[in-house]
Amino acid sequence: MVETLKTIITSIFGEYTPVTYEMYDSVNDTYYDVVASGFAGVDWPFIAGVMLFGIAMYCAFRIIGGIIKNV
Repeated sequence: MVETLKTIITSIFGEYTPVTYEMYDSVNDTYYDVVASGFAGVDWPFIAGVMLFGIAMYCAFRIIGGIIKNV
């Protein structure tokens, strides 16, 4: 069972979905989702969660390394 880095990250954090809004097309009488343009389309809570997880892992490894070094 070979897992790629993408599948491992997806299993930890889930799928990234950009911020969308619903737009109405009066010609076809349908609604469809559109990704918000620029920074408004970025899922900031997801990005912040991944970054905080990375910082926490970095700090944990630094602490473990310091403990191992002093033993």
